[in-house]
Amino acid sequence: MTALPNHLSRRPCGRWPTPAGLLKWSTIVMLAAAWLPVACTRLSPSEVQPDLEAERIVASLRQANADLTRFKSVGRVRLSGPDQPAESFRAAVAGKLPSRLRIDMIAPYGGASGTFSADGRYLFLVRHASREYHKKRFGDGSLQGVLHIDVTVDEVLALLMGRIPVDDACLPRVASRDVQNGLQIDLVDRRGRICQRILTDAARRAVRAEWFDERQRPDRAVWLGGYQTVGGFTLPMQMELSGRSGERLEVEVERYEPNAGIPEAAFTPQPLE
Repeated sequence: MTALPNHLSRRPCGRWPTPAGLLKWSTIVMLAAAWLPVACTRLSPSEVQPDLEAERIVASLRQANADLTRFKSVGRVRLSGPDQPAESFRAAVAGKLPSRLRIDMIAPYGGASGTFSADGRYLFLVRHASREYHKKRFGDGSLQGVLHIDVTVDEVLALLMGRIPVDDACLPRVASRDVQNGLQIDLVDRRGRICQRILTDAARRAVRAEWFDERQRPDRAVWLGGYQTVGGFTLPMQMELSGRSGERLEVEVERYEPNAGIPEAAFTPQPLE
């Protein structure tokens, strides 16, 4: 037989796999197909399972002093921040659900030196010495422009009534337990990220709460203490609210009158003559 020319007798660049090679590759493909769904399950965020004990505790914190809907109080308020000198003054505070809040700063010689108020439709700021009068729409009730802390009128009302504002979009779970010092409850979203953290004492009263932004950075926090029973309600007589940049609002209550009668007009201050 005549030999083929060299250029026709060369083998192609790639080789056909042998039967053993085919069997080996089939095995690898089958193992990969079986492993892939498991790997995806492990890599994808698992849904947070309900924690019934944590849900009961958070529901109790949310319903604390449920029959308390309005109050009057007198105490001392202190405002401070990294870019402002600390201010301390006595104040008369009145609140009523929903969204009614009035704070009168008491001047050293008596009377009010300034008033902040909300009536559910507008926010008011009045400076008595200069006769300044400011009024803006309520919106979501944010006090960022007044306190430089990301908190709303309704959240401040809840705290002054002994209730912790709770993020309803997140699920609670008991993160740690200490019989003497209470519980740590984390509220997490569907991906397991912490939205809010609540610390309780042994009596299951809230003593601290922290809120976190979408990047898990602390956004604001509140500390509650000095619990007393007033008119049948268990209330914190001390509160410290802090913002991300170091701003602080401290309140120390001296007198508290639960469910006091308050005229609706008290929350809508008029311009000074």
